[in-house]
Amino acid sequence: MSDPRLEQQLRSSLARQASADDPRSPDFGDIVTRARGIRRQRNRRVGTALAAAAVVAVVVPTAVVLGSRQGSHPPTPAVTPSTTPAPSPSSPSSPSSPSSSGAAPGGPAYSSLTAIPAGPTTTLTYLDQNGVLHTGGGTTRLPGKGTVLSFAVYHGGWLVIDDPSTLRQYDGQGKLLTQGADGSLAVSADQMQTAFQTGTTVTAGISTGMGNGETTWHVPAGTSLLGYLKSQPVVSDGTSLWTLTGSGGTTKLALPSMAPVALSDADGLVGGVTGTPAQSNQQGAVVDGSTGRMLWQNGWQPDRFSSDGRYVAAHPVEDNGDPARYAILDAHTGEVVATTPKLGGKLHLGLSVAWDGDTVVFNAFDSTDGGQVLLSLDTSGSLRRVSPIERSTNPAGGDTFRFAQQP
Repeated sequence: MSDPRLEQQLRSSLARQASADDPRSPDFGDIVTRARGIRRQRNRRVGTALAAAAVVAVVVPTAVVLGSRQGSHPPTPAVTPSTTPAPSPSSPSSPSSPSSSGAAPGGPAYSSLTAIPAGPTTTLTYLDQNGVLHTGGGTTRLPGKGTVLSFAVYHGGWLVIDDPSTLRQYDGQGKLLTQGADGSLAVSADQMQTAFQTGTTVTAGISTGMGNGETTWHVPAGTSLLGYLKSQPVVSDGTSLWTLTGSGGTTKLALPSMAPVALSDADGLVGGVTGTPAQSNQQGAVVDGSTGRMLWQNGWQPDRFSSDGRYVAAHPVEDNGDPARYAILDAHTGEVVATTPKLGGKLHLGLSVAWDGDTVVFNAFDSTDGGQVLLSLDTSGSLRRVSPIERSTNPAGGDTFRFAQQP
């Protein structure tokens, strides 16, 4: 159920932005619509789980239900993958079932970008290689200059990180407010909270600007924002995680030995890589961030969780550089739901990954002619082009699309 006070604040904020009528201002209507969609998606998932539980309660004795519930996820000691690896439900070379893998048997499915079927244009906010920002069905430009690494809306304006990791904050009219080195960004699962960092200072507040309340933390040197976990910003130094508490403090999380790379705010999951390249024993893994319990390990490296925490986008852990494939995995079991078909010719997948509901969207490029496009993969394994094909001025550069910061 939505909060009427929140809805009223959103309407007031939108009205103020509409009166400004500045083309550089963020499209808050699109942001609020997407946030509502995320909440509905999460509520449907909770409702389905409750309905299933109700059915179980009817057909199973109460004592059995309670016993199963209490023992379903017992806390276990942190797992050290090199000594006690967890079972591997799936791997890139052996998906859970051929029918769900999305792979085309007998060779490459596509050898050119134009051969990939076209689908509806994505509604996600993204920046193309020419610096044009696509959002809410229209286009505009981000303030500032330089190569953009990441960006997000904040307090009626923009947070933009450009090369080399300089974070700049702009108001709705494009005026530079603040800037700092070593910048990083994170947004909450419903995209209503945004955190940003420069140096060892992290600040978090309401994304849409309907209020000026902010919280500030001083974090350990060498750490940067990785995402949100259970509604709190989290920083990482590449091997450890610290949750930033509401009081402005920090709490170190107890996790197995792994390099964390992705977080699920909705379900409190941590995705990362175990092992070391020198020992050729690396695996992708997902851990319960609350208990430190290893949920699964296999040959897929988690890249980004869906907003409701049900799925995670992943690529083969042994890939160096551009991913050979992307897959949609069940975030809690590691089971492969769908994978991209093999790509032939000089087609490559990029590193920009985002979720649009239960569909994962990512960059692809053709190194022969510099073609660039966004592709989508859904849970049925369907691959589609969801943006116009553009020609890069630097064919070898490839991955030039950038999505607005996601959870």
